[in-house]
This record gives sequence, C-alpha cells and structure tokens, in this order.
Amino acid sequence: MNSHSILKHFKSGNYDYIYIYFKYKGKLIRINTDQKYLEGMHRKDLYYSAKMADYEYLNQIIMNLHKKVEQYILRKLSYVDSKRISVSQKECLHYLKTGEFDISTNEPLQQTKKLTFIAYYDQFIEYKRIELNDSPSMKDYKSLKNALLDYETTNNLKLTFDTINDKDFFNRFKNYLATKHVNGKSKGELNNNTTHKRFSSLKTFMRWIQEKEIFVFKLVLFDYKIQKYNTDFVTLDRDEIQQLQDLKIENSNWQKIIDVFICNCFMSLRFSDLSTMSKGKFLKDSDGDYYYQKRNEKTNRQIEIPITKSALKILQKYDFNLPVYTNQYFNRQLYKILVHYKLFPETIQKQELKDGEVKVSYYMKRELVTSHTCRRTFITMATNNNIGANTIMASTGHTQLSTLSKYVKANRNKQQLNIID
Repeated sequence: MNSHSILKHFKSGNYDYIYIYFKYKGKLIRINTDQKYLEGMHRKDLYYSAKMADYEYLNQIIMNLHKKVEQYILRKLSYVDSKRISVSQKECLHYLKTGEFDISTNEPLQQTKKLTFIAYYDQFIEYKRIELNDSPSMKDYKSLKNALLDYETTNNLKLTFDTINDKDFFNRFKNYLATKHVNGKSKGELNNNTTHKRFSSLKTFMRWIQEKEIFVFKLVLFDYKIQKYNTDFVTLDRDEIQQLQDLKIENSNWQKIIDVFICNCFMSLRFSDLSTMSKGKFLKDSDGDYYYQKRNEKTNRQIEIPITKSALKILQKYDFNLPVYTNQYFNRQLYKILVHYKLFPETIQKQELKDGEVKVSYYMKRELVTSHTCRRTFITMATNNNIGANTIMASTGHTQLSTLSKYVKANRNKQQLNIID
C-alpha cells in the first residue's frame, strides 16, 4: 500500500522549509525536515542538487526522515479496522522520537517494541556512516560495538541507558577493555590510547542520544578521563629507504608492494587516500613539475603534494595508477618481504600505558613497520630537513600543528645543536 506522502515547502518565520506532507480523512501530518527550501529546487521531489554544499548528506537526512514517516503511515493504514484508526500529527512525532505508537484505542495489533540500547547504537552507526562517508574513522565506532556486545555476553546482561549512566560502569568497562578476552569479537588488552578512543566513541554516541532527546546522561560522565601517552613509533631514514629501492625482487606482487610503500614515503598519503588515489589528479605547475591534488578522505581538506623524483619514477612505471590493496593485506605482505630479506633487524623498545602502568616491550624494527610508517617517515624527514610546517601540512592535510607534531620522530643531532654554541 502506497501512502503517497510527499515533500512540500512551507514558510516558517523568515524561511521556507521542506516538509513531509500527508493528509488522510481530514487528518494532516506535516513534519518539518529542518532543511531550508531554496529557490530553483525541483518542484517534484525537492531534493538538493550538486550545486549545494554537502547535498548528498542533506538529501540523506531528508530521505531517512521521509522513510520513517512512511513507516508510521503505512503501519497505521494496514490496521484491520481502518475506520477506527487514523493518522495523527502528535502520534507521528512521538513515533519519530521514540519508535513507539501511543494508541488510545483497543487496536489488537502488537505495538512497535521499544528499541534496545544496541539497536539505538546501530542507528547511530548508520548516521556516522553517512556523515563520515565510510571513512576509516568508522572502525572505531564498529570496534566499540563489538566491545559492548562482548561485555553484555561476558556479564550476562543487556545494556540500557540507565546501566551506562553511572561512573561505576565506566570504571568496569575500562577494566574490561584492559583485560584479555578469549572469546568474542574484541580482543581486549587495550592500551590507554586505544581505550581512550573507545570512550570517545561512546561519549559521541551519548551526545547523539541526548540531541535526539531520547535520554539525558549525567554531565560528570563526559568529563571521565583516560590518561593518554605519547606513542612510540618507527620511521625509516633515507638510507633505509634506499635499501628497499636496491632490492632485487623476483616476486612481481612483492615488487608492487615495495613500490607503493617507497612511493608513499615521498607522498605521505593516509592509506584511505592512497587506496582512493584515482579520485585525485596529477597536474603540472608553471615549471612543468608534477604535483598531486586531492580532497583528503578524513578531513575533506584539499591537499597538494609536489612529486619528487623517486615518487615520479614509480608513478610513471604504473602510468600514474598505483596498485590498490586493503590495508591488512598490504601490511601482511610488507612484513613477509622484510622478514624474507632480513631487513631492519635492530631491536626497538616500545612503551605502552595500560591502566596507569607503563609497560616496556621489545620488537625487531621490521615488526613495527606498516603502511602508516610512510606518512611518519615523510613528516620526520621533512622536519629534519627544515621544511616549514605550513609546507608539510599542505601535503599531509593536517589542520593543526599539534597533530602534525605527534608524527615527528625526535632526532638527536648534536652537529646541528653545536651550531648554537
């Protein structure tokens, strides 16, 4: 059954807004989407065109709300005794807010069940998926869901908003994340930095719930802190990159992996940008030199990267179309290559903070080299060669100097320091 609800525009104050409109037996539903009507919009569907900034996201908001109004209407019109049941503006708004029907008649059909905590979180993930455009940041929200589901199973309970609205729960959940899990999707034994990410995702979810007026949480919970620490990481110097360039690799797939790795040591792309390189374009400046231009997948900031000779040689080898891999596969193959050629065997000390205690572990350097090493290597080499922060940030897409500084590997250079003496 088609409800035939439509989009119309109505004036509200000084603005015209897009409304969802439906009339049935003299009863009117008119739901404001909170999206402004613009002159020149298509009269039939009232969706934004590509001329509007963030038009896809705004259209998705309208479509999602329209779909939920449709669900309400179709459910009401499907009742057996349609003479006794009619649509209601007030009830529709109640349904949009809570997912429940507030029926005052003796309607025999079962009412819509109240959403569970996890069901609300699923809605939140879908909202973030659209907002973030499936960016790599989504993995933090998905990882939190796995941890919450495992916490429910381990403790034989169902989480509710009342359950988590308690500092004691925050402490228990923090301890749970720090312990090893044998079963489930979340592995546990998280360090403080990763635990901080889980709680940051949880607080973002809580704010979203409050914005939708579903539940109000204690303010003190948003001040709950997880102590972070400066992460130890590895970078490669120019000699180590040269070792990779000098490799004689017979395995063609391994050669591609190394080519991509070396090229990105001179381009500093996040893996999300590296795997979507075709979205950008290679251009030439007034001197005839190549540079790469792309809108950053994470920050949506425009990046422009001058192409060095080493990067250009590899890019031309692949006709400016580098091989594409998943991050997990790329890192697995990269590690196999480093082990096979016995590269970077020196011992690296790594400190981690777990539940307030500093723990020291030791690794071979090659165990810590990943796709992200390229970005750290680029920033460190550029900084150590006195390239200005603004120039580096134009290539990396960073918006804050404090964030960029976290990528810089400290370099104790006594020759340079002796200059000031």
